Amino acid sequence: SEDLMPSAKSVCTGATVLSSYIVKFKSGEFKTYHFADREDFKKQIVEPNLEKIDYIEFNQRFELEPNDYARTPRFEPNMIDNWGLRMINAPAAWQAGIFGQGVTVAVVDSGVDINHPLLRNQIAYNSGETGFDSQGRDKRVNGIDDDGNGYIDDYAGYDFVNNRGVMSDTVNHGTHVAGIISAEHSSTTVSNNSVQGLAPRAKVLPVRFLDSRGGTLDGALNSIEFARRRGVQIINASWGGEGCSRALLDKVKQVTDEGIIFVAAAGNNGSNLDIFPEFPAAFRFPLQITVGSSGTQDLMSNFSNYSRKFVDVFAPGLNIFSTLPGNSVGPESGTSMAAPFVAAAAALLYSAKPSATPAEIVNAIYGSVDRNPDFLNRTQGRLNVSRALQILGPSNLH
Repeated sequence: SEDLMPSAKSVCTGATVLSSYIVKFKSGEFKTYHFADREDFKKQIVEPNLEKIDYIEFNQRFELEPNDYARTPRFEPNMIDNWGLRMINAPAAWQAGIFGQGVTVAVVDSGVDINHPLLRNQIAYNSGETGFDSQGRDKRVNGIDDDGNGYIDDYAGYDFVNNRGVMSDTVNHGTHVAGIISAEHSSTTVSNNSVQGLAPRAKVLPVRFLDSRGGTLDGALNSIEFARRRGVQIINASWGGEGCSRALLDKVKQVTDEGIIFVAAAGNNGSNLDIFPEFPAAFRFPLQITVGSSGTQDLMSNFSNYSRKFVDVFAPGLNIFSTLPGNSVGPESGTSMAAPFVAAAAALLYSAKPSATPAEIVNAIYGSVDRNPDFLNRTQGRLNVSRALQILGPSNLH
């Protein structure tokens, strides 16, 4: 049993939680166990299940990508600048009637303010947890798994920080990410009067495992599995850590093998991921897109991580205006903001051509970038929505 036990001396454990263990069973199931004493864990869990266990690793901590390096001063409403939407030529999609309709993007993050005026109509609500039960109680908050999917009251996503269906966002991050994807509007041109989502008819599935302290590996695994079960086409992951978790690698491999496009933020340390890897950014799967940040001058942001091997594409990530909790909007910067541009672009491509395969969507994004030989990423490019639509081929919108 000792051979299965993880070592605290591992050079790749990141921010480990030494009293918390992730057990991967040969059945494919992950379980989390908390034991202050290592020997107790071995005797009570490992030894009785030796033949059933695939591997064990320590739980780890992940962080929201910090975004205080380029904070914009307090702004007036007329200062909104949707420069990123212009840079990637978003109107080419909107003017063709392509708004992300029919597509759901999971925002695995710090939660979403589902009551925000620009987001409340954009949430992927679960019809099985809405309405009233046989006792006349509101299914959203009746404490019952009405649809039998294993999650109680998951009417608007799920909160794995508090293990409940009630959705909130106490640190702004997930709400900002969600607005970049699908803040509601019906315009066909870029406006500087209001925040606009790139895919404003796509639905957002909020999945929360992060708070102001970050989140744990088991929270990330549970969140990705929840999104998988809800049938999303795209997962946005604007977070990361230094730990090279085998469990996280297996989970991302599983969802991408099943056809879900997984969009990861490259990270904001200004580092080469070849030398200082972060995860999930430095995983390498055909349907994973790792996104770095570019700025208003169409140059790589100085805070963005980069790599010719692990970072696939850049997208706007500097002073991006989006939704914030409490009926507010404001700017944030980081690869956390760049990633949802790419997730939303994938949604646009799916809505333009629902028959497209996930690989065709990803290849259209890669093959359509605006190239710059100085861009330190795999495609040497920055997202271009207009050209991606052209490469994908004729729309089959009805």
